[in-house]
Amino acid sequence: MIARDIISPGRAVARVSYAEQQQAVKEITTDFTFLIVTVLALLGIITLLLWPLGHLPLAFTLAKGFGLYYLAVWVFFVVLLVIHRLFRIDDDSHFDVYLLTNLAAGALPMVGWTAFAALVVRDAAAGEPVWRAAILWFIGLFTCHMAYGVVATYYSGSFYKEINLPLAGLAFLLFAVWPVAARFLFGWFFNLW
Repeated sequence: MIARDIISPGRAVARVSYAEQQQAVKEITTDFTFLIVTVLALLGIITLLLWPLGHLPLAFTLAKGFGLYYLAVWVFFVVLLVIHRLFRIDDDSHFDVYLLTNLAAGALPMVGWTAFAALVVRDAAAGEPVWRAAILWFIGLFTCHMAYGVVATYYSGSFYKEINLPLAGLAFLLFAVWPVAARFLFGWFFNLW
């Protein structure tokens, strides 16, 4: 059998047979297909929840933002993949660097999303009755969980999952309470589009 190098998300370079490579590609494709379908379905549900509340533009803003978020996570992943290849960093030779750079590459765009979601929901919830504002804040928090799901698809190790999920919730809470921090850290990016 011909052995080829493959790289799967969140894992090191491995020498595998052609059949194993095909199986890995099939699994990755299935994961990403499931992720895209799930995200689109959840955005549809969010739209159906926001429509009767009169916040349909918020649904479109979140959908557009989520598309950019997914692109940002992918770009971070590809850039980090190139850096890992260039400097020959993998989980065998430089475990700590590999682990921490993967964590940072997943956490940075996710925290950016939480800042975006907190700012958008804060603007939408201003002046709303308490029950409507609570629904909007819950939707914002839920989108942060969706953002965590995207990162967990790329970086699937338990280490990343145990840190990124609480980080998403805490960052959303922080930026909801302190929107100045969200604008200071990520406002330059939000102004690009």
